[in-house]
Amino acid sequence: MPGEASWPAAAGKPAKGIVKFEEPGQDDGDAEKSPKLARSTSANVAALTGRPRDVARKALDALGDDQDSACRLLLSGLALAVLDSLPCEVEELTPGMAAWLAGEGEEEKKRPKITSVGGFAGCYLLRVAQQRKQPLRLFALDPVDVCLLSSGNEVKP
Repeated sequence: MPGEASWPAAAGKPAKGIVKFEEPGQDDGDAEKSPKLARSTSANVAALTGRPRDVARKALDALGDDQDSACRLLLSGLALAVLDSLPCEVEELTPGMAAWLAGEGEEEKKRPKITSVGGFAGCYLLRVAQQRKQPLRLFALDPVDVCLLSSGNEVKP
């Protein structure tokens, strides 16, 4: 049949699917059902996610032009995402919680704790390892405030 191709059944099993392609002059109306792919990667990501093209371009730039990862990030609904593979945790800021991720062999009771949240009630803490030296790469879809915590003896006037 014109416009259809299928692969043969394997070992007596029925074929698992049909691949359709359009022949010149043939229109089956499917064009309206899926987004058209554009010429640029950012336009493709924008069309697939429903986000503006400039937001799609920023996501692609942050993820090294990885279209699949950019689509997943934009469709995730997250307001803020960490773009590296080092360990981190996000938790609502509450008194008594640990300020850093636990290091290897570190006991829970020896980790520094948050003593007061003050004006940061309702905010979240992104915990990383205290020994981390690498930059923390963040991607935000909307404006966010980012504040750095430090222990009292690290603050310089």
